[in-house]
Amino acid sequence: MGERAVPANQDAFPALLAAELESCLWYPERLVWPNSWAGHIPFAFWLTQALRPRVLVELGVHTGNSYAAFCQAVKSLDTATACFGVDTWQGDAHAGLYDEKIYDELSTWHDAQYSNFSRLIRSTFDDAVQYIAPGSVDLLHIDGLHTYDAVRHDFETWQSRLSDRAVVLFHDTNVRDRGFGVWRFWEEMSAQYPSFGFLHGHGLGVLGVGTDLPPSVAALFDAERIPAQTRRVRDLFNRLGTPLMRDILLDAATVTAAQATAAERRATAAREEAERAAQAARQGAEQAVAAAQQDAAQAIAAAQQAAEQAALATRQDMERAGHAARERTEHAAALAVKQAQLAAADAGKALQSERDLLALSRQAAEAAAQEAARTREAHASTEAHLAAILGSNSWRSVARLQAMVADKPRLRRFLRRSAKAAWYMVTLQLFTRIRQRGQPAPIPAPVALAPAAPPLAAASAMDPVTLHVQRIAGTGRPPSPTDRPLVVFLSHVPPYPPRAGNEYRTERVLSWLRDKGWDVVFLYCPLGGEEPDAARLAALAAGCENLVYVHRDGQIRHSLARPDVAAVVAALEGRQTRDVAGLVQESTGGAVRLLNMMRTFSADALVEVMCAIDAALAPRIVIANYIFMTRGLKLLRDEALTIVDTIDVFSTKARKVEAYGIEDSLAMSEAEEAYLLSDADLVLAIQPEEADDLRRIAPKARVVVVGVDMPVEMSRATLVAAPVVLLVASGNPMNAKGLRDFLRFAWPLVLQAVPGAELRVVGSVGAAVPGQEAGVHRLGLVDDLGAAYAQARVVINPAVAGTGVKIKTLEAFANLRPLVTWPAGLDGVPADLRDLCECVTDWYAFAEALIRMLEDDNAARKVIANRDRIAELLSPAAIFSELDAELADRQVNSTRAMR
Repeated sequence: MGERAVPANQDAFPALLAAELESCLWYPERLVWPNSWAGHIPFAFWLTQALRPRVLVELGVHTGNSYAAFCQAVKSLDTATACFGVDTWQGDAHAGLYDEKIYDELSTWHDAQYSNFSRLIRSTFDDAVQYIAPGSVDLLHIDGLHTYDAVRHDFETWQSRLSDRAVVLFHDTNVRDRGFGVWRFWEEMSAQYPSFGFLHGHGLGVLGVGTDLPPSVAALFDAERIPAQTRRVRDLFNRLGTPLMRDILLDAATVTAAQATAAERRATAAREEAERAAQAARQGAEQAVAAAQQDAAQAIAAAQQAAEQAALATRQDMERAGHAARERTEHAAALAVKQAQLAAADAGKALQSERDLLALSRQAAEAAAQEAARTREAHASTEAHLAAILGSNSWRSVARLQAMVADKPRLRRFLRRSAKAAWYMVTLQLFTRIRQRGQPAPIPAPVALAPAAPPLAAASAMDPVTLHVQRIAGTGRPPSPTDRPLVVFLSHVPPYPPRAGNEYRTERVLSWLRDKGWDVVFLYCPLGGEEPDAARLAALAAGCENLVYVHRDGQIRHSLARPDVAAVVAALEGRQTRDVAGLVQESTGGAVRLLNMMRTFSADALVEVMCAIDAALAPRIVIANYIFMTRGLKLLRDEALTIVDTIDVFSTKARKVEAYGIEDSLAMSEAEEAYLLSDADLVLAIQPEEADDLRRIAPKARVVVVGVDMPVEMSRATLVAAPVVLLVASGNPMNAKGLRDFLRFAWPLVLQAVPGAELRVVGSVGAAVPGQEAGVHRLGLVDDLGAAYAQARVVINPAVAGTGVKIKTLEAFANLRPLVTWPAGLDGVPADLRDLCECVTDWYAFAEALIRMLEDDNAARKVIANRDRIAELLSPAAIFSELDAELADRQVNSTRAMR
């Protein structure tokens, strides 16, 4: 690129700069350690006002000084900028490793301040680029790993995302040690593009990559060519930024001093407490010894008395036993004499019988004599044993103490506590335990109430925009018949081609409606920063027979097969959007806290298109995809059937998701969710449990269950020998936490048992993998998901929490693969299919179940054997049966009003 000419007016820049100087004097809302970027915050305020970027991306957020400054300017200037902060929050060789608390603190602070226009993306820079549309970024700040190769790679990776107004910032351009190479890459780039370089605060390079820069920004680059103005600009922003760096240092010193003072106080208190505890322990020990001696003496006397009584009782028992033996002997002898007399008197008996009787008499006499001898021996043994017990050391030490403790519970408790105290003293836990004993019991936390509504001024209406209509090029369709009933479907989710669970769910609902004979007009209004590129828009138009793509700035592009719909949309050219906020009385509704979120999802331009189609063509049904798209439903005709496809119940987030320490910015109260459902005639729940929740939340609406249908891949009814484990998931916080915990607690056990095991991670959840994990391969987004399932032996769903139906679980069944999951992974799954997977409640059981599936084929054979049942339960006929019946009933009764 050629050199810029030196401006003829050497004072042009100060004149242009003066218009934006007011923002430079703002004080930052966030100033935290480290302080290296704080010196550039006034320039960040100025640049945001001068450039007014449409999309801002920061690569490398860390503790958030720079990103918070940009967001503060966007909010204060009301620039309608979509902001994205990208970082793994794990650190690198230059910044060091981060503690998880850094991200937790920043995200909590950020979400409370800027969540209506800004999003923190926890991923690598390379993975995050897919979420930003090409040619959309007006301001890119690169502050990641500072080696030459890393910064060059980051710039080249993101260069395709830069717009014709783009400015790129490089931090640390004035650091030339510790392997930093930003300065070298900055010298190369500043020779190719207009630029300006600051030297304070480790250096900040400002690069004008775009060709259509605002005059103030262009003047900044002109100033670089004039040494006097370069010095003036550098001196100005250095003077403005240096006090901020000092403030951080002062805060850090204050905190350090306070911490040192507190530590000294704690140490003094600990010493005093230790002395008191030692004194108390000594007193307690002395009292315990005295009491123990007294109790021991009493116990010994009692034991001796008991022993004497036991010996006397034993002698008496033995005497009674000897007397009984003598009686038996005499009785036996008398019996023998009697038998002998009878034998002698019986002269008719044979001689052998007489001998037998004599032998019997002898045996009886011998038995009686032997029993008497055994009785005497037992008596002697008992006497000797008793004497040994009473004279042994064990009896004196153990038996006395046992007898003493047995009937004295207070003494027993005291000795037990003394033993614990001795153990705590040896293991240095005594003083900690004493402090814990002195603390009051925890009081249960009060039930959290919904946040109070902000002032109405904070929820001001959006400015009107002018609608401009254009047909999507290359998507000409032959006209379709217009006698089919019409459905209008509102969504921020692109269903073609489906790449995530909610996109797949939306695609299946649209497909079912078309198969049932409805013409669907798909009104698509993506969130800021999620606009489709040309290829994605073409794929979306190819999948949707009647597509209207509504941008929140009023640009409308369409691909419509129905001539009547095309005519209505074309007639919107040049129309200005109405004050939707006033029409629906948003500032007095029941969900004032959610207004910014509702307007973000359902822009005025989208509501205007919906109302125009409703007024002109009277569609039978209008479906809002998610509750956040319901904003304009109250403006429709009374005859239109309004349906809300909820997909998630957001008021249950606290119970199902946040209880596991996973934050969700879309969580709300039941009262807020009820307000967003208040204009729905029919509510679609994605699973039975959530249907019960929705019936309670919105009792006036009819609620039916519509899950997710899945075609079963019968060609996959084969066993896979390779130990390949598959995870398919998006990068939402629940999935990311589940994957990190699985790698930490379960995967090492699996590798130990099955050394050749391989985990393949498909989808954006791969960004949660911390570095290079053994046996783990991140595949990212893939075009052929079927191939991934075909090569997998087992599928896992490690997310411990979530809402809605778990499409990952259904997808595993549809691909005839066994699955290991937590109980949350079975939400919304038909009961007849739940026994086809392994449901666990701890990570050890998770690892054990996965190892079994990798080592034998029983689980896989069970799934394959039930493939026909799976196909039946996941078929459209089964999944959409309740909705089909509901719509059929309303068609039968079409003569009366449908609301």
